[in-house]
Amino acid sequence: MALVYCTKCRYYPVADSAPKCPKCGAPRSAQTVSQPRSIRTSRSSAWLAFSSDREIHGYAQVCGILAIALAIAGCLIPVIGVLFITPIAIVGNVLALHGGYRRVALVTTVIVLVNLMISPTFWLNVAAGAMGPDFNVNRALSYFDAAGVVAMLSLIAWPRRV
Repeated sequence: MALVYCTKCRYYPVADSAPKCPKCGAPRSAQTVSQPRSIRTSRSSAWLAFSSDREIHGYAQVCGILAIALAIAGCLIPVIGVLFITPIAIVGNVLALHGGYRRVALVTTVIVLVNLMISPTFWLNVAAGAMGPDFNVNRALSYFDAAGVVAMLSLIAWPRRV
């Protein structure tokens, strides 16, 4: 008796003598001996949560790489980076995450989070308060950055439905 993978739901182990997959009920013809590409048995289960069982869309790859580049640029440019470049990186990160590029979304979120933690411009705008007669666009963008990081961390940690 050999153990095989079901090609429909990628469930392992299925006995090669089983008439159907015990998880999805696919007939025996849908079972294969080879290991699927997207499942790496040498990785931990935490790593598998960030791997993608489906293909990553092209727009997600472009947005993910652009978001990382903008997040790094936001770290290097002192005042304008946090106020104007980082929000664009957060929007690109949302699109990358929507397309299934979870690993890049995590890296971008960490870079943006570190950038916000070390940026005096961000902390000055947050400390000045959201309400008041002198509320301006800079403070609104700082609050958008903070809310974007919280949203990204929660979306990355949210369990995926397959």
